Amino acid sequence: MGRKKLDETRVSFTTMLYPSTIEEIKRLSKKVGTHSPSLMASNLIDMGLDDAKKLENSGFLKAFLMGKEIFNNIKTKILKGEQIDIEDMIK
Repeated sequence: MGRKKLDETRVSFTTMLYPSTIEEIKRLSKKVGTHSPSLMASNLIDMGLDDAKKLENSGFLKAFLMGKEIFNNIKTKILKGEQIDIEDMIK
């Protein structure tokens, strides 16, 4: 899993963030003494990706996605006023 090789060239990647997320990144950047919020954001993305890989390799990502699908199915049935059969939800 590990970090990227030091000789790997970084490429620009643009994404849309909520203003509150940007403020949190700036706040954390100041707290840890990083003068570049974009470097802090890049590090946070790397950490999140590492965590996602760990979840994937341990099987928890699949379990999470299955749980999400079950939740969405239940929510849809409730909103439609349909009866919920738990046995059908976990198949």
